[in-house]
Amino acid sequence: MINRKSRLNILFIVLCGSLGMSAAMLLDTGSPLNTVIIAQAQGDEGENGTPPPVEPSSDNSYCVVCHSQPGRVMTLEDGSVLDLYVNPTTIADSVHSNLGCVDCHGKNTFPHSGPSPKSVRAYTVEAAQLCSGCHNELLADSAHLEKLAAGNLQAATCVDCHGAHDIPATENHPTLVAGVCSDCHEDTLVEWNESPHANMGSLGCAVCHLPHGQQLRIENTNALCLNCHKVPGEIYIHAKHLESEYEVSCVNCHMALDPDIEQVTTGIEPTDHRMVVQTLSCNQCHEELEESGVWAQLVDTNEEVIIERDALREQITQLEEQLSDQNASGGDVDYVQLIQGLIVGLGIGIVIILILVPRLSRNSNGNMIESGEQNNHHESE
Repeated sequence: MINRKSRLNILFIVLCGSLGMSAAMLLDTGSPLNTVIIAQAQGDEGENGTPPPVEPSSDNSYCVVCHSQPGRVMTLEDGSVLDLYVNPTTIADSVHSNLGCVDCHGKNTFPHSGPSPKSVRAYTVEAAQLCSGCHNELLADSAHLEKLAAGNLQAATCVDCHGAHDIPATENHPTLVAGVCSDCHEDTLVEWNESPHANMGSLGCAVCHLPHGQQLRIENTNALCLNCHKVPGEIYIHAKHLESEYEVSCVNCHMALDPDIEQVTTGIEPTDHRMVVQTLSCNQCHEELEESGVWAQLVDTNEEVIIERDALREQITQLEEQLSDQNASGGDVDYVQLIQGLIVGLGIGIVIILILVPRLSRNSNGNMIESGEQNNHHESE
């Protein structure tokens, strides 16, 4: 029969064996910690009695021994804390899953040498340079990179937009790009959400803009818009402007912005992304409308049309009520038909007021404008 002392000895042996097996699994050949221990046991020492630095293998397991530990951080010079944890699953789901740590970070020796970054932001900017090894052509015309080169550390880096280790596949970008851009371009996203383009499937920032350079994908803005809006000439106002001798683009009318707005991006003219034609859009070219009083006349004409339209609608409503009463009481058929005829006539009157009157007014004012332009042309000669 096993006494109590024997049982304790057996438990102690089992415990020691378990600890030994765990240590053997953690300190596998090639791991950074095991390499240092072996170097110390063999008497290999570097400067100041420290073991010599070793280079990691291409196997990610070398690096994840340390970097897969949640909570592993580094305190930087400015007091900020840099998170050193990397989730191996995140890397496996990334577009870079076929690459090793050393492919991007280089053969960074262990223990790590060199000065620590001054701040988390400085490290992020520095880390973005790693991307240029493979993606240099994408950075060549980057508006963001220009800002970084000019010393603006708050400008967007590769990591700010794409992430570090969790970069999704390209086919997921249409649903992600607008959200990524809005991290910095908040006002533009607000305007965009008020536009007819919002929530139109995969239509996002990168459909019109190059994501890195921010330039338009097609330099001619009209050609860019006509990729989707293929028949603008069928609309009167479009045909009138597209056939004009002046260079009028879609942007001039649909994306006009106050010229006094502060411009923060060099070489890129700010625009309004709501795509709504406003009075400001017209005044940028038709200043003479305001100066000559024609614009005020156009506004007055519109107000008169609205007043007449509302009056006719009120009459139609009253006639419909009378017609309903006559039908309910079994009134005279001729009287009912008369009321119906009046309703039809008033409806036609509304159509005339809403369509023909503004068009006649527009033609009249157009002649006035053309006459003024001709006079200005003769005076300039």
